[in-house]
Amino acid sequence: MECIKVLQDPGDSSIFRVFLTSIKWLNNQFGLGIDVSQTSTICSSTTGINCQVADDDNAYHVVSIYIGQQTVFVNSGEQVDTTLKSLNLPFVQSITATFSGLVQNFSINTLDMISNMPRLEFLTLSNDKTIDIVPTNFPNNLPSLKTITFYLLSNLTSIPNFFNNSISLNSITMYQNNIEWVGIDKSIRLPNIASISIQVKNSKNMTLIIDPISFPSLKLFEMTSNDFIGTSNIRIIIKVALENIGAYAFSGTGSINPTISYPLSLRGLSVGGKGMDFQPNDLTLYKNLETLQIYQTNLTSMPISSFGKITSFRLSDSKLQQFPNIPFPNGMNDVNYQNNQMSGTIPSGLLINNQLGLSLSLIGNQNIVGSAPNDTCFLNSFSIDNTGIDSLPDCWWCFYEQVINTKLSTQLTKPIGFECLAIKIDQLNLNSIGGVFTISGSNIGWNINSGGRRLIEPNRKIEFQMDLSLGTKQQRLINLINPPPTSAYSFNFIVTEVGFNVESVKIINQNLAILELNCTFEMINPDFLPTVIYTSQDHVPCDIINYNNSTKSLNCLLRTLPIIGQQQIIFKNQFFNQSFMFIYNRDPIITSLLMEPNYYPPTFLNLYGYFGNTTGASVILQLREFTFCNITIASKEYIKCRFYTLPEPGPQTLYFASNQGYFKSDSILSIPFPLPTFTDCMNRTNNCNGHGVCINGICQCDVGYFDDCKLKENDGFNGQFQSNNTDPTSNLKYGDYLFSFSIIGIQEMDLDNNITRELVAKTWDVEDNSSGDLTMIQYKLTNHLHNITNGSTPFTKDADYSNLNLTTTIEFSNQSRTIEFGGDEIVLASGAIKIGVNVTNWPYMSVMTRLRLVFSTTINNQQMIVGCDNSSYSIESLQNFADRDSIQYLRVLKDNVQFFGRFLDYSLSDGRKTYSKTEVLNITRINDEESNVIIGINIGQCKICLMDPDFSALLIDHKSFGQCNDESKNDNWKLIVGVVVGTVGGTCLIIISILFIKSNKYYFIHRAKRRLSISLKKKRNRKRKRKRKRKRITAIALPGVIKSIQWVIQQYQSTIGLDQTSICSSGQVKCTNYQDVDIYIQSVYVNSGAPPNIDTFEFPNLLTFTLSTSGAPFYSNSFDILSKMKGLPLVESIKLIGDNTIKSIPIDFTAGKPLLRKLWISSVNLVSAGNIFSHNLLNEINFSITSLNSVRFNTTVYMPDLKTLILDIKCDYASNWEISSSSFPTLYSLIISASSTCNQPIIVNVTAPLRLIECSNQPVGSPTGYIKMIIQHPLNVTSLGVGGYYSTLPDLTIFPNINSFYMSNSQISDISSIKYPLGLMQFQLSYSKIMTIPNVPLPKTLTSFDMSSNLLTSTVPAILMDNNPSTYITFGNNLGLTGSIPESFCSARFLSIPQTGITTVPNCFWCYTGNLLSDLTKPNNIDCQPIIDNFNLISLIGGYEVRGQLLGWGKDIPNMILAIQPNKILRFTMDLANGMNQNITIKFSPTSPSFVFFVQESYFIVQDIKNIQQTVNYLSLNITFATVNPELMPRISVGGSVCELIKFYPVEKVIQCAATFSSYNNNNTIYFTNDYYNFTTTYNKATYVETISLEPLIYPPKYLILNGYFGTGLSLGYISIRNGTLPSFGCTILNGTLYYIKCEFPNQPPSGQTVLNVDVPNGLYQTSISIPFAQPTNDDCMNRTNNCNNHGTCVNGQCVCDPGYFDNCKLKTDPNIEIEPNNQEPSFSFKDYSFSFKMIAIQELDIENNVVRNLNTTKWNVSESQKIDYSSINYFLTNHLNNSQEGFIPQLINTNVTSIFEISNQSRTIKFGGQSIQLASGSIKISVNVTNWPFTSVLTRLRVVFSTIVNNQQAIVGCDDSVNQIESFQQFTDSDSIQYLRVVKNNTQFFGRFLDYSVADGRNTYSKAEVLNITKIDNQESQAILGINIGQCRTCLLDPDFSALLIDRQSYGQDCTSNSPDNNWKIIVGVVVGAVGAAILIAVAIFIKQNRYFFLRRNNETKIEMN
Repeated sequence: MECIKVLQDPGDSSIFRVFLTSIKWLNNQFGLGIDVSQTSTICSSTTGINCQVADDDNAYHVVSIYIGQQTVFVNSGEQVDTTLKSLNLPFVQSITATFSGLVQNFSINTLDMISNMPRLEFLTLSNDKTIDIVPTNFPNNLPSLKTITFYLLSNLTSIPNFFNNSISLNSITMYQNNIEWVGIDKSIRLPNIASISIQVKNSKNMTLIIDPISFPSLKLFEMTSNDFIGTSNIRIIIKVALENIGAYAFSGTGSINPTISYPLSLRGLSVGGKGMDFQPNDLTLYKNLETLQIYQTNLTSMPISSFGKITSFRLSDSKLQQFPNIPFPNGMNDVNYQNNQMSGTIPSGLLINNQLGLSLSLIGNQNIVGSAPNDTCFLNSFSIDNTGIDSLPDCWWCFYEQVINTKLSTQLTKPIGFECLAIKIDQLNLNSIGGVFTISGSNIGWNINSGGRRLIEPNRKIEFQMDLSLGTKQQRLINLINPPPTSAYSFNFIVTEVGFNVESVKIINQNLAILELNCTFEMINPDFLPTVIYTSQDHVPCDIINYNNSTKSLNCLLRTLPIIGQQQIIFKNQFFNQSFMFIYNRDPIITSLLMEPNYYPPTFLNLYGYFGNTTGASVILQLREFTFCNITIASKEYIKCRFYTLPEPGPQTLYFASNQGYFKSDSILSIPFPLPTFTDCMNRTNNCNGHGVCINGICQCDVGYFDDCKLKENDGFNGQFQSNNTDPTSNLKYGDYLFSFSIIGIQEMDLDNNITRELVAKTWDVEDNSSGDLTMIQYKLTNHLHNITNGSTPFTKDADYSNLNLTTTIEFSNQSRTIEFGGDEIVLASGAIKIGVNVTNWPYMSVMTRLRLVFSTTINNQQMIVGCDNSSYSIESLQNFADRDSIQYLRVLKDNVQFFGRFLDYSLSDGRKTYSKTEVLNITRINDEESNVIIGINIGQCKICLMDPDFSALLIDHKSFGQCNDESKNDNWKLIVGVVVGTVGGTCLIIISILFIKSNKYYFIHRAKRRLSISLKKKRNRKRKRKRKRKRITAIALPGVIKSIQWVIQQYQSTIGLDQTSICSSGQVKCTNYQDVDIYIQSVYVNSGAPPNIDTFEFPNLLTFTLSTSGAPFYSNSFDILSKMKGLPLVESIKLIGDNTIKSIPIDFTAGKPLLRKLWISSVNLVSAGNIFSHNLLNEINFSITSLNSVRFNTTVYMPDLKTLILDIKCDYASNWEISSSSFPTLYSLIISASSTCNQPIIVNVTAPLRLIECSNQPVGSPTGYIKMIIQHPLNVTSLGVGGYYSTLPDLTIFPNINSFYMSNSQISDISSIKYPLGLMQFQLSYSKIMTIPNVPLPKTLTSFDMSSNLLTSTVPAILMDNNPSTYITFGNNLGLTGSIPESFCSARFLSIPQTGITTVPNCFWCYTGNLLSDLTKPNNIDCQPIIDNFNLISLIGGYEVRGQLLGWGKDIPNMILAIQPNKILRFTMDLANGMNQNITIKFSPTSPSFVFFVQESYFIVQDIKNIQQTVNYLSLNITFATVNPELMPRISVGGSVCELIKFYPVEKVIQCAATFSSYNNNNTIYFTNDYYNFTTTYNKATYVETISLEPLIYPPKYLILNGYFGTGLSLGYISIRNGTLPSFGCTILNGTLYYIKCEFPNQPPSGQTVLNVDVPNGLYQTSISIPFAQPTNDDCMNRTNNCNNHGTCVNGQCVCDPGYFDNCKLKTDPNIEIEPNNQEPSFSFKDYSFSFKMIAIQELDIENNVVRNLNTTKWNVSESQKIDYSSINYFLTNHLNNSQEGFIPQLINTNVTSIFEISNQSRTIKFGGQSIQLASGSIKISVNVTNWPFTSVLTRLRVVFSTIVNNQQAIVGCDDSVNQIESFQQFTDSDSIQYLRVVKNNTQFFGRFLDYSVADGRNTYSKAEVLNITKIDNQESQAILGINIGQCRTCLLDPDFSALLIDRQSYGQDCTSNSPDNNWKIIVGVVVGAVGAAILIAVAIFIKQNRYFFLRRNNETKIEMN
């Protein structure tokens, strides 16, 4: 791309030597009359030759030539240089020339001279008689030529080679030439041509071939003829899928007829001519046709029977006889039947389907008669000139003046005396959406001059818009015609806004189950709030909890957490809905955890909760030092990590951090302490008090004994349980003492242990559900749900608790019973109390908070027990665990009874154990004996937290207290034991219980299957296993390890030596710690003797064990390897393949293998799997080639981690299996097969959503059984395999996501009706009985197609490859398959056809070897010449595609990447280090010729974008590319507007571009594209304030509202104002968006003009703002205005005048004044008075008040129009648009300046700032409209400059003859802005009033008026120049006026008691308000700020009148 710069100083004459010869040649040949003696006369706008200095050589060059309509040939006097062979203009980009028709030398064809112009892009030639033929080599060396236009070339007759090989040519246009021959055939190559339009002389028969190889990019082809005597026939054969075709001969008898191969692609078709033989009769072939035009044919009837999708139809100038009775479809917009021979009447019902209106033309059909039907009212336009139609419906007459010649074309005239009575309105109460509302009815017109926004349906629906700033409910008077001729056209509507516009959706709170959103609206009517629905998960509602009208925002609760990422929310009320996308990012949270092992030291930590994206995740523990836990497994809801340093025992603070977020908890994890020793246990418990044994440091008690075996269960408990009918208090009475333990509340705590929320448990609903011996009382908390008062304590409903359910259940039984807790069964003693607390849906305030359950009980201050020897033992009331600060025991002694409470240090969180701390919150002394204690149980946040505690009566064995030798009979000591465990959560079951205590710490629990009871034996066994599991050996080989390996070697007769060296060097045993054993038995066996006699393998460090026997003989079939695999604590994978010694899997096989995840066994003798399917930690089970016969699956099976299940079974017993999600929640693959014959049916019901499913059995004969799968979730299946005798072909269409299908060994013979799923990749149907290959195209996605080993006959269908799949195809072993392989199979990746009857294959398989497997022999003399589609290619990041035929498979070709479609599309790569544009040579095979391709790289990288200049409607950017191809420079658009290229710097790879916007650009997105690669990014917008407003407008304002652009991070921003030298005054930001800020003044801001500073992270912006002063008091008003001159009243410090009075009620209107406007420029005068006020310039100022741009307003076009109640004069500024006029500024070429004068003798209403203003009669209103001012910076502003004449001195004589001096200029009392201008002339005062604000983009903003200059003319007068300053804006409005007012002389002077008859004193009042902008309506008016000026009156707060 060329980089150029404008030459400021041409310098000496040598600079144009480069192009002078060429310019002279053009001047001499065509008589251009150019003075070629010097540069200035050549390169000028008059010659049309544009010259510039090029960066390439810094020389002067011609860059464009424009010769307009040349009418005169000027002989230069020099001969044309015939030795010059071509013009030397290497830098010319554009040539446009319309010559005179005369030349000096007709023998030189101009096209021969246009060559070697590498930058020429546009060529337009006209009236050049030297061009008679387009040379065959044209264009010659014009590589950049894009557009050719030839017209009026009267001698041009032939284009033989049709611009062949023009690689860049995009458009060809030829018209009004005499072309007789066009050479278009298959030899033409125009790769980028998109449009061809040719007009020919129909004198020679031609056949044109439009071939896709020639024209791959062509979209439009048009050939026409207007030859009146043409008789030839032209046939156009179109083989390209074009979008638009035109082929017609307007005259003559010849024809131009197309042959269309691809009608489906057509959108526009134009045909015609007397000889037309083409008719698109069947529109079903033209499904996308939108425009159909048929001209000048002999057609007498319609060629089509329906319009299909056509929107524009024309059949004109033909012989159509009848009006086609074909209804027009909805969406049709134009029908033209003009100049046919139709007769009869127009059918009715033509518009029955068309509701939007169309244009119908019947011009020239003279025999169409009668009345036009009523439905013609629904036409958009109707043309019936020169027809016989004699009447029209009333709708046309009602709006005749508006529609004639615009909507209606007719010779009929409106009936005399017609009165329109047909207008009807459907509804006067309307709803608007976004201010837009629709009026519906009948005969309501076409929205011409009605003020409507747009016409929806003619005469039925018109859309209007109202200003929502005036309120959400408005009364609107609408005239269907303005002004309305009668009242029948006027209607009053009540319009209510029911829409809304969502601005933002923000997350303000989230927890486990609830998300709170804040939704802010730009506009909303609170009476019609929308519902909020989250659509991504079954349309879950977001419950609205509050709405804030001041912020226009609502908060709602979403009770289903969304999916992470971008989500959609629907806002909907009964009238309107809007979708909004927001980004949801869920915070991480840990709800529960498990340690492995759960005793010290733990190795692994399993975390459960939500973790999301675990990239960069880390887990850290902290007690006193940090301990890192390295993550080994991570998913969204589960993390497993491993400690590599031992964590410190005790409660830990747990940290989790990742890219998803951060989590911290100090209440969820406690590392266990090491187990006590045997000696510790013996000493601490006195040998378990003689009733148990110390095992692993813990007492294992005899049956019925507890608490270190001190206490015994009392079967004869005589205590009493007392239920409570008001609250859930647990009461247990023993004798006279009542022990109680009650819940008093729930608290939510933050990380600092602060209470963030508390719920006091007060009132309950009680329900008794007792039955039999079980007492069950249920309590449901209610005080959080109702607003009630309990005594003096009010309880107020909290919306956060609306879904909270808190239930407590107390159970009591005299019978022993069993409860379940955490999957274990707990046996409770008789007389136990069980208390359960269920808390559901606690509304957590954050994921970092937790709960604390608060309980209350009473304890003794001191207490003791007397032992059997009368010794005293002090009993602690509260006792902590020995290893942490969590309470373990609560003891209370009363009357020889100990009430005993035990607290666990863990809870079950979401089904898993997690740490739970119990603590004393408070102890309050009641008296000397007792205290009240408050206990808190801390629970981490969770959804389901469970406890099941109880209270039971236990008998004290008093021998346990004291030293006693004889047995005591004292049974009076009893002990009440309670276990209390705190838990709660999102859905929490909380129970307070006794017996269940941490299993590895407390002596009285053992596990028997899933049952916990008192037993010693199993407890001991389990503890021993745990010790072995933790044992690790060193890397030194121990004898037991070597002996274990030797056993394997000798049993399976491996060739490995038996010594340690041989074992370790074999490569099959990993001797480092002996972690891996992989032994493969090959075909060589060695009998090395009998295996050693061992019971169990010793592999303590073994991780994997793999044994593959390959059918080897065994030393002994009686040895079972599985029985020896015990005690493998670290093993993860066991694979035993082909070991037929295995007959069953031992029941305890998985014992001692806690890490076992994979188990593979293949043994034909395996008949039993033991209980392997109860091992819930396995990930993969593979039992292939077995004889398993007793496998059953039902819902009781639970294998949560199993992902792969492969089973080979025997079918001897009929059974029904169920594979469910509850049993297999993570199962992915299921493969079930039977290697032997099935004797019974196995039905497998698969209800889990699996991905891979296979089911097959190998039949022997006709089996009586089978395996059948019922798949409930076919949508999830991606791979499906079936097979066996009874298998049938499934309907693959019900598996839409399947990518692989396999079937074999079936009896199927016919699959002709098969339907392949769209995404299928692999299809195999082999070893079956298929007879024929289905005649169905293979899916494009298919990569493998196998139908080998069937019974195929006949031939291979060619249709198989219609979708061009790139696949491997196998037909082998089908002898009946004959014939030839079709040519289309060249796109296959491989073809296998051995053992078939196929005789021939396409040449591609012989030209390129290695892709065919067959029994055929290569034939001789085959054609292997590749065919190339295009030699000009585009690459992307170096990758490019070569397309053609017979290209091969790309094997052994340098830089070849992939055969995308073999033989047709090959993908290559080029080294971009060699350049962005390269010539690349490719040989497709060693014998093929070399082909040279020109490859251009299209990829680019945008490195940097700099914002150079930004205004309201203009943006300039500097864009730096890291890489870019200058030949494929991307086009750039910003916010939908093109960023035009200004300059390109090729070395730096930098471009400068500029974009302009019709409205303010809120979008900072930049889009790059070069048609091959697209890229989108953003740029940094500068901070900018567009409008400023204050709330309220009067003093003191409280809020400041800014509109503009502010970027993000506004919370860090600072807004301030500064008044002069006063300190800066801050404004606190309340809320803000990218485009809006609202801030609040903390105190009263200083009044007057101030500087506004907007300091935000996006950048600083400064501007000015005026703060209003305090309003005057009524006393001030009385004194200042002399009580409003007795013609008004002071209200709020301002005069409110009587009707007709103004200016402090001094002046009154004069109805006799006459206004004389100027018809040359926008100014006026009053008759008999000389006063002028006119605009003279518009200036743009910078922040230093320097004028950066000035536009003088001197030349105007003027037009006049007359309205009903006023006349209007329009002035349109022109001097800035014409470069020949003074004042021309190129940058203002798009700026429009219009001034409108409106003069009225009637009072009327105008709008300003949303208010209605009543103007007096005789007023003149002046408005100035400046549109598209091109601001040079966001910091500049405009100033409108006016001129007037003022007096040097002036006065008015009062009624008492006093002289009252009148100031020419008077400022506001509170600012330096001009308020009044007064000029007194001939007893008349001309009065101008200026406001200090304007309305900018619909909002009031400050505007200052100032005197710029006063120049004295003479002693009496001076000229004053005034300026009105306006901040930069898009639309700034003023609507001022001038009116004549009478002076009340009594208002001037003192003590005037009589009315003066002198009415000659008059005052002309004007209000001038400054305002201008990018789109600016400026007017000079009477409307003044309502709270300041006396002559405005407000009615009902919406209307301002001047009376």
